[in-house]
Amino acid sequence: MNRARRSVIMFGLLCAVLVGVPAWGQGAARGQGTLSASSDAGHLWFAMQGAGGDSDSDPGDAVGVWHVAARAQGGAASGTVRFAYALETMAVGLAADGDRVALFFARGSGFMVRGLGVVRAGDGWQNASVGRLEAMASLDVGGELIGAAWNELGLLALVRTEGGAVSLYRLADGAWGEVALVGVDSASVVGMVELGGEAVGLIGAEGGSLWRGGRDADGAWQWTQSAIPDGLGDQLLSGRDGELIGVAWNEGGGGTVWRARCDGLRLRVGTLAGWCRGSAGVLRADDRIVVLGVEGERTLESSAGGGKPRIFEMSLLSGRVFADGEAEVRAPVLERDLRLLVASMLLVVFMVIAMVGVRMPEPPTVPAGWVLAPGFARVLAAAGDVMVSALVVSALTGESLTRTLWLESGMGFAGAANLGMVLVVAFCQATVLEWLFGASVGKLVVGCRVIGAQGEEGRIGLGRIAARNAVKWLLPVSVLMAWVDPYGRHTGDAVARTVVVMGVVEES
Repeated sequence: MNRARRSVIMFGLLCAVLVGVPAWGQGAARGQGTLSASSDAGHLWFAMQGAGGDSDSDPGDAVGVWHVAARAQGGAASGTVRFAYALETMAVGLAADGDRVALFFARGSGFMVRGLGVVRAGDGWQNASVGRLEAMASLDVGGELIGAAWNELGLLALVRTEGGAVSLYRLADGAWGEVALVGVDSASVVGMVELGGEAVGLIGAEGGSLWRGGRDADGAWQWTQSAIPDGLGDQLLSGRDGELIGVAWNEGGGGTVWRARCDGLRLRVGTLAGWCRGSAGVLRADDRIVVLGVEGERTLESSAGGGKPRIFEMSLLSGRVFADGEAEVRAPVLERDLRLLVASMLLVVFMVIAMVGVRMPEPPTVPAGWVLAPGFARVLAAAGDVMVSALVVSALTGESLTRTLWLESGMGFAGAANLGMVLVVAFCQATVLEWLFGASVGKLVVGCRVIGAQGEEGRIGLGRIAARNAVKWLLPVSVLMAWVDPYGRHTGDAVARTVVVMGVVEES
């Protein structure tokens, strides 16, 4: 097989790795419908089945996580939603804390918990990048998750066990612990609502009861029972200053929004559009209620086309409708698209190098006692340099090695930035060490050395070494020229007039 054919095969394998790194699935049981979670800091999150962003699966099975920010937090105009993440399966619970959200996935006899945050871009959230999904402590309790909240006391999960009992768990210091429900008729609890600050409410099915819970000065949990106003609705949400917002859904879609003031007075806010089906959320900072859901019985993909969700926004103070219809989606470059973009750029660079190339100098002169380094030795040396650089970047950023090397999906520009930092560190360490000692860390381990192509003695100039490594590490595809050059030199060697050699071991 000639070198040109081998270089084409190597490029194909490189593209396959970039585009085809598999998504790390959640392994969660599939849920249904739409979930929402809001936070005091002015952020609203939705998890919806049927709008999965870049998922390649059946549109009706895809799951998308979406983010809406209040105007006070730099959010976009009404009717705008930002795509945050694509999940393999539907979450069974959602809880928000500012610009972070916790997702619960059913797994075996417990729940797997993942945290998702966003990276803000510029002065607003509308162009923020794809979030980062990170592992949190699993909740090893069997049963059904019937509520989740995330407030100043930590992450809370309300679980109905297989025996019918309801228990409340709190995540603190990396571990889950059970919260005592003193004075609460736990058998009648059907849900939970986050009330802001350190307050949380447990919703009772019988008599419209609400148990407001929090910790006293001694750190003990205290629960106070109050009545929920009649007709407040099927879905209870938390408004500003502890108010309750109720949504009374109609069977055919749409519904009525009510406010329950702290004095118990119920006020009608307005009517939701007839297409609304699913979960509503409250942006407390803007006093807005937002519905992001499905139209009729169809999925978002089949009803909106292209996976764009429909959105409804209404003021909780005046009942004014700000948005009603297809949402304007603000989405960053998705993982798959970014990998395809990188692969396409590599293809263009490779074609230019293959067709135009860099004029290689005359055959190298190798001093006595040295031979040209074989290809496998140079590959091992480069791999060693990459791993050392990845360890340095991982230590500086706190990221895992797989995330540092962009081997996890869903990272978007964050993954490309991590890999870029690895290449920059590799360039720096290789330049300094090859200038001082003639070999980078990887070359020292393998036994290679960089010398002048004409066998010059002494240290190679810093400028030449920097040029060599700039081409090699900042334009990695240029190393494919080593498969075309009869002496195994890549473009950086040609520019710097260098060659990589290994010492000859003489037999005694």
